[in-house]
Amino acid sequence: MSQSQSQPSEQEVYLLGVYQMLGKTLGGRYKIISHLGGGGYGQTYLAEDIHLPNHPRCVVKQLKPQTKDSWNLEIASRLFNTEAEVLYKLGSHSQIPRLFAHFEENQEFYLVQEFIEGIDLSQELATQQQMRESQVILLLQEILEVLEFVHQQLVIHRDINPRNIIRRKHDNKLVLIDFGAVKQISTRVFNGQTQGGKTVAIGTPGYMPIEQVNGNPRFGSDIYAVGIIAVQALTGLDPSRHQLPKDPKTGEIYWRNRAMVSPEIANIIDQMIISNFQNRYQAASEVLKDIKSVQISQIQPQVIIKNIGLQDPEKISNNSSDSPGISPLPSSNRNKSVKSLRIWLGLVTIGAILLLFKVLASNQSKLFEFSEKSNKPIANSSPATDSKQALIPPLASPIPEYKLSPSRANRVARYIKQGDRLIESGEYERAVTTYNNALAIKPAYEEAYWGQCYSFDNLQRYAEAIATCDKALQLNPDYYKAWWSKGYALDALKRYDEALAHYDRALKIKPDFAEAWINKGATLTSLQRYEEALAAYAQALKIKPDLPEALNNQGATLNRLQRYQEALASYDKALKLKPDYVQAWNNRGIVLMNLKQYQEAIASYDKAIRLKPDYQPAIENRKQAQQLLGQ
Repeated sequence: MSQSQSQPSEQEVYLLGVYQMLGKTLGGRYKIISHLGGGGYGQTYLAEDIHLPNHPRCVVKQLKPQTKDSWNLEIASRLFNTEAEVLYKLGSHSQIPRLFAHFEENQEFYLVQEFIEGIDLSQELATQQQMRESQVILLLQEILEVLEFVHQQLVIHRDINPRNIIRRKHDNKLVLIDFGAVKQISTRVFNGQTQGGKTVAIGTPGYMPIEQVNGNPRFGSDIYAVGIIAVQALTGLDPSRHQLPKDPKTGEIYWRNRAMVSPEIANIIDQMIISNFQNRYQAASEVLKDIKSVQISQIQPQVIIKNIGLQDPEKISNNSSDSPGISPLPSSNRNKSVKSLRIWLGLVTIGAILLLFKVLASNQSKLFEFSEKSNKPIANSSPATDSKQALIPPLASPIPEYKLSPSRANRVARYIKQGDRLIESGEYERAVTTYNNALAIKPAYEEAYWGQCYSFDNLQRYAEAIATCDKALQLNPDYYKAWWSKGYALDALKRYDEALAHYDRALKIKPDFAEAWINKGATLTSLQRYEEALAAYAQALKIKPDLPEALNNQGATLNRLQRYQEALASYDKALKLKPDYVQAWNNRGIVLMNLKQYQEAIASYDKAIRLKPDYQPAIENRKQAQQLLGQ
């Protein structure tokens, strides 16, 4: 019998080892159901946790030491536990798989991590061919935000490539998997290859910079890999197949001629992938800062998406009786008609409204402010057109007498009214405290929770906004305003699919909720689903033709589709309804610049600046229009 017949090949040994793992239960609870892949440092399997209901799936990573003498195993065990602690800490981020368990069994080491259902980025890049710049910017921002957290934990990933980034199915977010720390455990001791302070090169060819190839990875090495992914997305060229050419003079990757990209974004990517690590970005936060600066300076229409209303849309009308000053119903009037009492109170307070309107009108230019955090305008109030007053919180529900004494009910009513006024004046911190005073007397009060949710939204404290909206929804699952406001917070956190689901829930309860249609359209615009966004704006305008914010958003979306004449018509309609609409004047100027009508664009920017002298987008855009006019 020949040697080849008597001894199995390496491939046969490999397959036998994998086969023997199938169906095996590790740690007394993790049953292996399939093989996912692996390499020299170990194997990865899909398993199910038989100790939990429904046997949820998880990922088991098996680390196989190449040598099993007691000295190496002792060191390996210590390293394994240390690295597992790091992975456990990393798993606190929502876009990094959680570590469920780590253990030793039969002199082998196992990590059990969260299973992420979805497709990896390599499939997405192959499908997209060449992505648009706007898509790549979103891709960069999301990966870099996760990477910023990783680096804060003093961890270098070492193997960022499209296969290690998964588009999670349930929320469409990118999840970073397969950390180099796991591979480092095996290479540092299991293979006995630690020398002179260097580590064995871990990574994927095409995505590793030279210092990582030489065994000296740095935080900038991860940034290099992310930059290469951006180049791949923009050009359609695969780095792992050596398709990225290099400039023969400089040795740098030569890619701009294969991509449709602005010089500003190209410069950022070039600094991410420059071969000399000393000239490269040193932190993910630096890249994010530069991307944000480019986004602010680029000429793009603003989409007013933060239309969190302060007044129940059912109570919005062109009648001036539906106006500021309406109080919660006192307990003694609990049997009266809400509608008739609203009219009576409106007539009583109309004189005060007329006096207040002058002050409110002077603040109309402050209704929408540009948020540098999200690079999108953030609304501090609901739409205010020329046919109705500035909006305030909805009429509070009657306070049942059987739960509260008349004096306590009146105290709650005063707190709610005070909170509403504080919101109206933009004093959101004080409003939160005032609503808390109301809740201390009457804990089950959905309107107070919703007032807090609105305040937290405007304070950009989105997690607290979600929590208070959830409390309102626990009290009333059909409270469509809470679904709407929670959707706003989710949108601000870039959890777009969840935001859409919440807007849809609000619209299912109240299909004629125009403001929710506007916000849904804006979220769809953020996802670049422009035709769907236009349909949502059209629905809002069908319900309420006099909403200038819907027309402004419609114009911004049409501009992105390069339908400039239609966009211009939308802005003109918005400005006819609301002549002091600063953002619409600015956006109108942008469209005129796209049409190369620079003089007319400058006139539009001048209108915006006269209305709001410190409005930076219009100031910067006007400078660019003047430069183009002088060329």
